[in-house]
Amino acid sequence: MRIVDRKTFLTLPAGTFFVKFPAQPIENRGGVQIKGATVGDDFVAQDCLPWFEGCEDSTQWAAIYAGMTKGEASPPVDYNVPELDGLLDQDQLFMVWGIDDAERLVARLQKALFDQNPSGDYIYVNSKVTLSDQLDPTLPRALASFYANGSAPRLGNASFVLSTGNDPGLGSVKLYRVEAGAAFDPDTATLVGAKAVRPSSTYTLKVGDTSRKNMLAKEPTLGTGWMISDGIANHAAGSASNLAWPGLPIAPGKTYRYSFFVDSISGDGAAHRVALSGGGGVISGSLTGAGQKLGTLIAKSNTGFVIEGNSTTTSRIYNAVLYEQTAACLPQGIWDYYAVPVNGSGVAGPPLGPVTVLIH
Repeated sequence: MRIVDRKTFLTLPAGTFFVKFPAQPIENRGGVQIKGATVGDDFVAQDCLPWFEGCEDSTQWAAIYAGMTKGEASPPVDYNVPELDGLLDQDQLFMVWGIDDAERLVARLQKALFDQNPSGDYIYVNSKVTLSDQLDPTLPRALASFYANGSAPRLGNASFVLSTGNDPGLGSVKLYRVEAGAAFDPDTATLVGAKAVRPSSTYTLKVGDTSRKNMLAKEPTLGTGWMISDGIANHAAGSASNLAWPGLPIAPGKTYRYSFFVDSISGDGAAHRVALSGGGGVISGSLTGAGQKLGTLIAKSNTGFVIEGNSTTTSRIYNAVLYEQTAACLPQGIWDYYAVPVNGSGVAGPPLGPVTVLIH
């Protein structure tokens, strides 16, 4: 932590935790706050002493507090009520949390939440901090098990099950990702998330965007040379034609991920292409060879999706997928995931993995 003057404070980024130092004795100000945007010579801040949903003014706020002194429950707390500070005290000092300090605060709150409700399913992302004030140099024991659950296709998300051993010093498990086949190094791997855990317990970790749905759930329209048998689409050479899914709710400017598996393909120059159709088609390059096909297309004013087999192609394909990509989606591709036990002082134990997952 550090103490800075007002001029320095106004240059700090939004999201900075701070306490006025010394705290100004005005209303409920003076506790921990979260800095918002700097506005001229002033700034916006969110007080961590709670406001409440539906509370319109200080009179209602006082009434809610009065009710709580009588045993009444408050309305839900609202932590999205930023206000302009408005005091403009040029001599005010600010005690601010650094990034590592803020991470420690978040981790301690996470541990408090877990202690209060051990059966809860909590996961916190990008935590690099300890969950205890006591230094424990003992390496945690290896996890009992770690595997992926759920079924393919995995549309921008993945789900894992892990079990902990009888290790009383265990505090959390960190989940990492590397490219499939790459060596695992926690210093260079992508930290996907971390979860507070207890000994001899089993947990499910879901990461990514679990709301995505396959837009190709309905049977496609079959162009010349296409037929479907036992869930596999077969294309016969002789004409360039499409498997088509018309009438899809495609939004202009959005990115759509596609994938399908080519079981077999033959023919001189044989290849597939995919496209968002209608309203100015968006077409992929040639997709040659067998195996998993993955990619993205940025929509225009499209209304459908097609998979084309060219005129020389004899092929068998299945598991066609299309969905809108979001910022929360895991990256597309084949990845190796590792789970690393961590004790209460942040000391990492032996990783368990890889668990290889295809993200469509």
